[in-house]
Amino acid sequence: MPTECLVDQVKDYTAVDKTSVQHLLTLTRHIPAAIFQYRIFSDGSKEITYASPSIQDIFGVSPGEVKADATALFTHLHEEDRQVVLSSIDHCSKTGLPWSREFRIAIPNQKPRWVEADAQIQVCEDHAIWHCLARDINERMVLENELREAQDCLMFLVEERTEKLSKANKTLARLNQEVQAEIQERIALERKLKDSYDLLSQLTADLVQSEERERRRIAMELHDNVVQHLALGKLKLDMSQEEGGLQTEQLQVLSDLIVGAMHQIRRACNDLSPPLLYDLGVVQAIESLGERLAREHHFRFELSSNISNMKTSEQLRTVLYQTASELLINAVKHAKAKNIKVRLHARQNELRLSVLDDGIGFPASYSKGFGLAHINQRIECFKGNLSVRSKPGKTAVAVVLPLEGQ
Repeated sequence: MPTECLVDQVKDYTAVDKTSVQHLLTLTRHIPAAIFQYRIFSDGSKEITYASPSIQDIFGVSPGEVKADATALFTHLHEEDRQVVLSSIDHCSKTGLPWSREFRIAIPNQKPRWVEADAQIQVCEDHAIWHCLARDINERMVLENELREAQDCLMFLVEERTEKLSKANKTLARLNQEVQAEIQERIALERKLKDSYDLLSQLTADLVQSEERERRRIAMELHDNVVQHLALGKLKLDMSQEEGGLQTEQLQVLSDLIVGAMHQIRRACNDLSPPLLYDLGVVQAIESLGERLAREHHFRFELSSNISNMKTSEQLRTVLYQTASELLINAVKHAKAKNIKVRLHARQNELRLSVLDDGIGFPASYSKGFGLAHINQRIECFKGNLSVRSKPGKTAVAVVLPLEGQ
């Protein structure tokens, strides 16, 4: 619509007002941007109430075309940008948020051009008014693309040089890693050697101490029992000789004393090296030990096992017997148990020895006491582990040993 017609339509303007409007419209016609007002109604209909002549240069449609049909504004939208632009228009129409978008206009027989459009939106009762400004930014976008291509070329050169440096660094890193691995391996071996030496020293000290305790126990047992029996027998023999000979009753007493001494000596020998352990196996040796202790200390003993016919090494049998012996003696002397159960079972690739009792138990802080620390060190040599659960009336000590190589 000509500028003069637009001015004449405003009947109430003064001459000065019409002159100002005419100047404004002339200005909008000559600036390198399109100014237009776009209305979107609640029923979905749209209209262009004003469009500056520059809209022809920006959108490829005349002001008359868009005023006759508002959708003509989007006739030449690039197919790849159409959906995004239309969706953003619908969203801003509902929210009233300012709208800004860069998109391409594809006019037939011309190269696509980049356009930047901004709008301030006024939301009314039944429609939204868009006050829009659109400008051609194609030159800027071309420069940006050229700059981007130059940057991509530079990045390619940088990446090429970086790749070469990276390969050199990887070679150096690999060599350094090999050196570090060798150093770490040597450190680990030295640490293992030291740990093994420390463990060997500790085990040697424990062995010496254990042997000393055992020698002392046997010596005291021989002194307190065997020697006393023999001494008493000698005293009675001397007294009978002074009285003129041995009577039948005195002979019986001497015989009983000698038999008791023999039992004590056999017991000491059995404790030192139980024949059953080597003749019949670890199960029978533990069963014999448990039954003897049950008779002597008056508790109920029970043994269950599934390894009666299993062949095990002499070292493993000895460790199992010594461990069971110490755990049984602990349960009797310290826990004061009335019922003790021993379970010796093989499962998959491990052997499990458990001793359960109904004694008084002991605090967790004592879990390494009562010889358990010595047991733990002993089974560690066989790559085994020790677990303890204790409370009044229920204590369970379990030793698990691997069967590989047995």
